Amino acid sequence: MKKEWTIDEEIEAFILSGREMAFVTAKYRATRIGFAVMLKYFQMEHQFPVEKKDIPPDMPLFIAKQLQLSPDAFTTYQFDSKTAYRQRQEILQFCGFREENEGDRKSLQDWLDDNIYEYNQDVDLLKEQIYRKYRIEKISIPSEWQIETLVRGRIRQKEQQFYQTTYQQLSATSLEKMDALLAYWGDLEDEENDKEDTTKITFRRLSLGPGRLSQATLVMELNKLQTLLDLELPDHLFTDIPAKILQKYRLRATSEDKTEVSRHNETVRYTLLSAFFWLKIRELHDSLVELLITLIHKIDGRAEKKVKMELILEVKKVFGKNKILVHLLESALQNPNGIIKDTLFSVASPEIVGDIVKELKYKNSIYQEKVHWCIRNSYSSSYRSAVTNILQPLQFKSNNHLHQPVIQAIDLLRQYHTSKQITFSSSEDIPLGPEIIPKKWYDLVIKEDSNGELKINRINYEICVLHALKDKLKCREIWVSFAFRYRNPDDYLPADFEENRVQHYETLQLPLDGAEKIDSLQQQLRDKLHLLDTTMPDNKKVNILTKKNGWIAVASNELSPDPHQLTYLKKEITDRWWMTNLIDIIKETDLRTGFSTTFQSLATYERLDRKTVQKRLLLCLYGIGTNTGIRRVSSGSPDISYKDLLYVKRKYIHTENLKAANQKIVNAILTERTESVWGKGSTSCASDSSRVVAYDQNLRTQWFPRYRGPGVSVYWHIEEKSMCIHSQVNAPKSSEVAAMLHGLLHHGTAKEVDRNYVDTHGQSAVGFAFCHLLGYELLSRFKNIHAQKLYKASASDRYEHISPVIAKRAINWDLIHRQYNEMVKYATALRINTADTEAILKQFSKNSSHPTYLAFQELGKVIKTMFLCDYLMSEELRKEIHSGLNTVENWHSASDFVFFGQGGEIRHNQLEEQEIAMLSLQLIQNCMIYMNTLKIQSVLRKKEWQNKMEAEDYRALTPMIYNHINPYGEFHIDMNKRIHL
Repeated sequence: MKKEWTIDEEIEAFILSGREMAFVTAKYRATRIGFAVMLKYFQMEHQFPVEKKDIPPDMPLFIAKQLQLSPDAFTTYQFDSKTAYRQRQEILQFCGFREENEGDRKSLQDWLDDNIYEYNQDVDLLKEQIYRKYRIEKISIPSEWQIETLVRGRIRQKEQQFYQTTYQQLSATSLEKMDALLAYWGDLEDEENDKEDTTKITFRRLSLGPGRLSQATLVMELNKLQTLLDLELPDHLFTDIPAKILQKYRLRATSEDKTEVSRHNETVRYTLLSAFFWLKIRELHDSLVELLITLIHKIDGRAEKKVKMELILEVKKVFGKNKILVHLLESALQNPNGIIKDTLFSVASPEIVGDIVKELKYKNSIYQEKVHWCIRNSYSSSYRSAVTNILQPLQFKSNNHLHQPVIQAIDLLRQYHTSKQITFSSSEDIPLGPEIIPKKWYDLVIKEDSNGELKINRINYEICVLHALKDKLKCREIWVSFAFRYRNPDDYLPADFEENRVQHYETLQLPLDGAEKIDSLQQQLRDKLHLLDTTMPDNKKVNILTKKNGWIAVASNELSPDPHQLTYLKKEITDRWWMTNLIDIIKETDLRTGFSTTFQSLATYERLDRKTVQKRLLLCLYGIGTNTGIRRVSSGSPDISYKDLLYVKRKYIHTENLKAANQKIVNAILTERTESVWGKGSTSCASDSSRVVAYDQNLRTQWFPRYRGPGVSVYWHIEEKSMCIHSQVNAPKSSEVAAMLHGLLHHGTAKEVDRNYVDTHGQSAVGFAFCHLLGYELLSRFKNIHAQKLYKASASDRYEHISPVIAKRAINWDLIHRQYNEMVKYATALRINTADTEAILKQFSKNSSHPTYLAFQELGKVIKTMFLCDYLMSEELRKEIHSGLNTVENWHSASDFVFFGQGGEIRHNQLEEQEIAMLSLQLIQNCMIYMNTLKIQSVLRKKEWQNKMEAEDYRALTPMIYNHINPYGEFHIDMNKRIHL
């Protein structure tokens, strides 16, 4: 129970009702206050206090006033006396509770055994659920140390059972091969010496992800997979274990060195290694699929670029070409028997004639045919063997019989792997449907010989099959066995959906009857379109033009007046806290919020005291979050070495710990905010991506089309007062819509969000549909607002003033009705996170023929049309969206200020290290927001500032200021020095 209470909280919590007053006054006068304190404490905590220090100091005083007694009487009350024990029994009976018995404890132990994995072995979450369970069953909750001892004991017992069960499933061959692999551990020096040898597979090399696309990377990944398959691990070894639990054991295995791993007993050692190898096999399957898709895309891209360059360099525009041709022909007619050199080349030089020939030749050629031949040459000379090697270990499957011909074609490619035939044998059953061979390439693949038999060119056919495979893999129409991201898409959906259908619908607040939902949407759509149509003549900011088949013209927003006092406020903050070291900002935030407690060691036992760990953690987070590196940070602390910081980073700093730390800081900011300064909390946030330059020896770092440079995409969710509730590192070409949805659903903070501002890249028809089903309002700013179309509810609807931008066809409500339950099922899958958000949305790409995708498109058009109606009618809404997105831009500028080390480039190729860098950056910026919030509130508590601030100043007030912060200098941290507020 918290120690400090406001007067309103005391009145609500400590007041005695009439029934309670009669119950208390029936006791002896000397014990009344103690009895009443125990009663109110039990009503709030459902357990009794053990010592007087557990009681808030104000509680006895408040109760004494009600009883008209001296609070000194409470000092003599003993919680461990026989009287107190008898009174506890009376309180239990009065509240309808009972004490815990042996049967309850046994039932609780069984419940823990069944739910330890569900709650990710998290002690705090399990304790919270136990408290809830006992409250519902009206059982007095035992003391906290008893519950904690029980939970930790059952977790330890469950873990030992897991070790033993796993060890028993492993064959002697598997154990022997794991020992052999463990013997050749490998380290950084080995990796440098063996850089050219891609056949040596060490444990450390296995822990690394794939490099950039190259022949060496393909060979290495294939060798890794073969090495792990040779271990002969059972396919279903961990199928019943949640992925988060396995990930914890994998992190333990990779965070330890050879000595630490060897020190474990056999059951623990082989379980940790098996968890790592088992997950790595699935990861390698995903990596090979990604390499295959990237390789096909690269071949296509290079071929198109090469053909375009040829057209630019070789085809020269010849001015006056027609006139030259007329002169050439006239000269030839006048001298039919003349010598070409004298007759024709006297009119035009051989170079000019050659240029004319090239221009005419290229004009009459087919661009796609040239691209195909370029692809063929590149594929046959460089990539054919690599692609075939990738196809060999992958098992492709599909749940749709329409795509079985593609899988049969892949099997045919494997069958002819070693053959040197130019064409396939005439006796083969070769799939030749349009889903494999596009119409434009049909004549290039299939030829008819002199005997009338069809000949299938192998290389051309293989290219067609690979393109078909790439398209189907990207939208998950074809999936891969033993993969994770590319696994069976049916596994993405909740297995218990039909059993708990009513509960899932109620959670999303959706009607069970699809017809009811559709009727409501139809009426809303008609109302919105009718209102827009009737108000359009009076709308001075929006015009509907007829050019280019309908054109929406929106005037720029009017600028809001400049706030007058914010400049002076920032100046006072700078004067009071001039050049505060950034590392002190992080330290002070931790001392106030305790976010470093979320970083728990992966080791079974930890010998370092917590204060030492805390100091080293903060230095590591500063080094990673500013990109200066922990080696440079260690130079400022003579008592801490680089190896000390490296150990702490390896054992404590991982993505899940960083996410939990960020969530704790965000919740602390929400608690510290005062309504008089920041206003009532809203339920909106804005999201956008930014480019961060990163090393490119991996598959995530790609060319960023918008920013014209290589890097990774970091997608941020920023609430209105500049606080970041979620961040995610993605490849530049990944879906921003998926990142947006994932952040809204799984930010894990106390911030309530139901409105999200995005730019053009963060929205799509599918995105609008998912947001609507999940209960979020997607508010987008459109760069291409002029090209947007509105969809009407039925073909018979007519609108006078907005008809130029009304789409030709109406919404297909029947399709939405048929797929309504499936759409809710996919929305539930996103909500409960049964699969990666991007993996689910990949099913709904333009290459997909999924009927649910078509329904999502229709529903998205309905929701997007209704939003566009509001967007065009309300200038305030347009300003609101623009203001929200400006907050994200402000966050981006602060990121450049904080992430200053090494030119702002992430110098890691490992994907987890990139995520750790960005989460650490998010943590530092949230620390700045936390401390600036307190500083601003401290200044505005002065009376002179309360009189100065106007409504416009409060509207524009933001804690994202950093002119007074010094991110540089020596990295020395003094845990005893505090920032005075």
